[in-house]
Amino acid sequence: MIDLSIYTVFLLPAGLNLVVILLLWLYYSNRTEGLEKPVAEGRLYRCSQCGYVYIETFGRPGTECPRCGAYNDAIKR
Repeated sequence: MIDLSIYTVFLLPAGLNLVVILLLWLYYSNRTEGLEKPVAEGRLYRCSQCGYVYIETFGRPGTECPRCGAYNDAIKR
């Protein structure tokens, strides 16, 4: 007859499953930190002529598009 202990039947598979879950949790928690982009300070603008989206840090209510030079008003954030 095969001699199986409680450790071999129950505790070893449960421990291996917990280690796998811990490793997956560590991988995905560290993976998402690098994907987030920092929030830029300033006003958000979308050009009415070419559709270019840009952020201007000056305190003006309107500015020129860096791509085509058209004058644009800030978009509400």
